[in-house]
Amino acid sequence: MIYKSYADIAKEVADWSSQLPSFAGICGIPRAGTLIAYLLSAHRNCHLIEWKDLVSGNETWKNNLRRNCAGVDGPILVVDDTIAAGTQIQKSREELKHLPYEIKYGAYFAMSKSINQVDYFYRNVENEDHLFEYNVFHHWGTQVICSDLDGVLCEDWNYLYETGDLEETYKNHLENARCLIRPTFPIGAIVTGRLEKHREATERWLKKNNVLYRQLVMYPADSPEKRNNTGYWKGHNYAASRACLFIESCPKQSYAIRQVSGRPVLDWSQQKYWR
Repeated sequence: MIYKSYADIAKEVADWSSQLPSFAGICGIPRAGTLIAYLLSAHRNCHLIEWKDLVSGNETWKNNLRRNCAGVDGPILVVDDTIAAGTQIQKSREELKHLPYEIKYGAYFAMSKSINQVDYFYRNVENEDHLFEYNVFHHWGTQVICSDLDGVLCEDWNYLYETGDLEETYKNHLENARCLIRPTFPIGAIVTGRLEKHREATERWLKKNNVLYRQLVMYPADSPEKRNNTGYWKGHNYAASRACLFIESCPKQSYAIRQVSGRPVLDWSQQKYWR
């Protein structure tokens, strides 16, 4: 699988920009295509065209803008983040076929089976699956991943211990930690270093924040002192599962999970993908 963070995408789209000809404006196919269109238009200092304006023939790209971005005539590039089966591109062509403009089509990633449906693409990924930072938790594939909890789905616990004078603060964290991501599809398994005794509080938080999951795996110890090598423990759980990706917040644990399981791991905090 190929994984790209926001930083990866920004760097590669800038490289793609240098390979493309001039356009009067660039329009993204909603939703994800708008990100690619924005990056291209900003890098090239040309017009970013909203989808509704293009469909209606509202010629916004002929207006002069700030930063010496002049309104011009010329071809328009319509882009998406990826083209797989080509259904979205075909639908877009149908919506725009009434327009009298020269419209070219492009995709940041293109799969082999539909690569002939676009005029420009940055990378031919052939038939390889791919995920981006913005959709990894909003893709049906979340049903076959394992994910850490603290630092990924909710804000991290940033103290070295959770008992003694921090016990009440930790209890408050379990109940009221800020939710960072609400997956669109159920996560196959949430695998967390939280102790098993905190299951009820954790389940309440997940329900309150509408975080969907199929399985909740918690560390089988009754005290923090008995919790050792959490990364290796997570790695063994991952290896015993049918999951195809583990998303972990801690770089050290990410490395351990990868070493134990021999499977792909995404270090969420550094956006580093271990194949």
